[in-house]
Amino acid sequence: MRALVRRPLGAFPIMRVVKSIQDVGLIVRQAYMWDAMPWIGFVQGPYGTKLAIGAAAITSSTAYPFLDTHQIAGLLDGAAGAAQYEQLVRGKYGDLKLKGPGLGTQAVQMQSFAAAYVVLAIILGNIALIIDAAFRRRDRRTREGA
Repeated sequence: MRALVRRPLGAFPIMRVVKSIQDVGLIVRQAYMWDAMPWIGFVQGPYGTKLAIGAAAITSSTAYPFLDTHQIAGLLDGAAGAAQYEQLVRGKYGDLKLKGPGLGTQAVQMQSFAAAYVVLAIILGNIALIIDAAFRRRDRRTREGA
C-alpha cells in the first residue's frame, strides 16, 4: 500500500471530480480535540458543505450547540459514539465479517472496567481508612486505660 503521507491531494483518484468545495457533499473532521471552528466559518457557512465531527468525549461537549443549530451535520462523541456507530452499521449491514465486538465496543467495555476498578479502589481505600481509624481508637483507649 502506498503511503498516504506527503501525496498531493490531486493524486487521489476521488479528487479528479472535485473542482471546488461545492463539489464536496460532506467533510468529516476526526480529531482528539474539538477544533472544527475554521471549517464552520470558512466552508460550512459560506458554501453550505455539510460538516461532521468526531471528537474525544471530554472535548465534544462544546460541539453540541453547533449540532443543535445544524452548523454541523453529525457528531461522533468519543468511544461511546464509536460503539453506537458500530451498532448502527451492524444493524444495517450485518456483522461485516467481524467476529465479536468491534473496536468501539471494546473501548467502551474497557472504559467501563477501568471506571469500576477506580470505584472499587476508592471503596477499598475507605474501608481500610475506617478499619485503621477503629484500630487507632482501640489502641488509644488501651493506652489511656493502662
